[in-house]
Amino acid sequence: MKLTGFQIKNIKSIKDTGWCHISDHDNITVFAGQNEAGKSAILEGLNFFRNGTSSEFERLSVRNDFTYPYVECEFQLEDDDRQADPDIVNILGKLTKVKLYRGDVKKADYTEIKLSSELAETVNIEVKKLTQHEQIATASNTVAQDATLVKEGAPASTEEAVVPVPSAGIDLDAMKQEIYQHFLNHLPEFIYYDSFKSYLPGTIKLGEIPTAQAVKDFEKVFNINFSELVGLNTQARQSKILKIDNSATADLNEYWTQKLSDAIDDKDDKYQYSVSFHPNEITPTESIIEFMIHRNDDTPLFVEQKSKGFQWFSAFNLRLKSLGVNAEQVNKYIILIDEPGQGLHEKAQTNVKAVLEELQTKGMQILYTTHNPCLIGVLNQEILRIRLVYQTKDEGTQIKNITQYSSSTGSQDALSPIITAMGISSVGQILDRTTPCVALEGITDHYYFTAMKKLLNIQENYSFIPAVGVDNIRPLISVLLGWGTDFKAVFDDGAGKKIYKDISKFFYDNDDQETKKHIFKMDGFNGIEDLFSKADFDAYILKETRTDQSKSNSEYVKSANKKKELLARLFLEKADTDLETITLSSETKTNFQKVFDWLKNPVF
Repeated sequence: MKLTGFQIKNIKSIKDTGWCHISDHDNITVFAGQNEAGKSAILEGLNFFRNGTSSEFERLSVRNDFTYPYVECEFQLEDDDRQADPDIVNILGKLTKVKLYRGDVKKADYTEIKLSSELAETVNIEVKKLTQHEQIATASNTVAQDATLVKEGAPASTEEAVVPVPSAGIDLDAMKQEIYQHFLNHLPEFIYYDSFKSYLPGTIKLGEIPTAQAVKDFEKVFNINFSELVGLNTQARQSKILKIDNSATADLNEYWTQKLSDAIDDKDDKYQYSVSFHPNEITPTESIIEFMIHRNDDTPLFVEQKSKGFQWFSAFNLRLKSLGVNAEQVNKYIILIDEPGQGLHEKAQTNVKAVLEELQTKGMQILYTTHNPCLIGVLNQEILRIRLVYQTKDEGTQIKNITQYSSSTGSQDALSPIITAMGISSVGQILDRTTPCVALEGITDHYYFTAMKKLLNIQENYSFIPAVGVDNIRPLISVLLGWGTDFKAVFDDGAGKKIYKDISKFFYDNDDQETKKHIFKMDGFNGIEDLFSKADFDAYILKETRTDQSKSNSEYVKSANKKKELLARLFLEKADTDLETITLSSETKTNFQKVFDWLKNPVF
């Protein structure tokens, strides 16, 4: 079961988040916002849904206005969620998504997760149908048996021949309870990272390991059971230790990539694990394990002597790796992380993000909060992950995607709400000066160009940055220029003529040749949709054949009241997941290729 959305009520600053759809592009959702916006309360609410309450939760999280916590979550059923006995499979086959909840806004009822009223009613209807079908089938079998008896010479008297119809074999209440339990059994585990307090120690006794989470994680990740080392001879024990050292060293250096300023070469700059085991054969639980770190020098340090940032990262890496070691189970976990990398500097935060990216590609869903630019990416599709968290006096904590936030607040461009929500002072913190930034008219253009980059197998990297409407391209370009990025802008011929002249005048003193080095206007196309042939647009985006082919694609979308952003997003999802099923015409490819050719080598 994959989490697709949630609604939280009455937890800390949250009155009612409304329904929040999490990222359906990949397995990471980022809640970005300033301190005290309510980001932590969101994760606490989700943790409450799955894992229930505690004295700490009730003391710190429950509001004081006579309302009570309520959290509802929606999950998408996947193939392995439908593996059950035939009767349940039959019912589950009619469901694609299910909603469950914990709590009651009117009273302190936290004891169990329950089916939403809609889901409970659906299950009830389907179970009744199944019962009715079995009754009919049973009655039919009885009639058939009667006919056979008569045919074989049984007494013709109806009183002697009719066999009583047995009651249906399905217990209605038992079946509903079985389905309910099925959902609970398949719910993914929610792991709230804020509760992970255990760091890898410098020294620990063997008998203390059961209460030391980081050491247990170390054992699992590197496939070692320290208690087994007690009975080994010195040579065998040392062989095991060297193997651990090598594995732990390789894993750490893969993600912790900070460099020493005076390093001569990479070898001088590698961290090295040094694990020691001192057995006590008389009292094995008193055996001592030491965890030390050095950098190919003569001054090894116990792990607890390293910086707090290093300790946090190593424990974080071990904890998540221990959950994701089994590739078959990695998609059974949802990780909730409050401010990952807090206290780490920029390079170390990048390392944290690398671990998250690896785990999400394996199927683990990750939801984390941040107001740190290093943990919010705007490169290509990462903008789709962002949910902006802010707080108002009347409504409390609210959650919106970038388009919703921009539309409701009148922000100048899509980067502005991120800057505002994160409480940072400059867009330079989230723009990569090494990657060309491409300003686009809106999020629809962002979706289509991101998809077409994949479909056309474009190897160059671009940051596609959507403005909120063509009129906001100029202020977005001001930001990009102001922070020294390698910027370009692409927009259609609809409203583009006016904005092209405006940009040329404002930035390039009406120098058309200089303007065309940075601005590409798609002449003859009144909307991004018109770069597609009509046949391609019908087949892969509208997924219907228009009877009226007189209108252009962009005109049809507008006249038919189609949700253009939704159409574009679904096309991007298809490009990501079913690339081989999309066969575009040469007309469509040529139109988009012309734009990408210009981005690579502007011709004017």
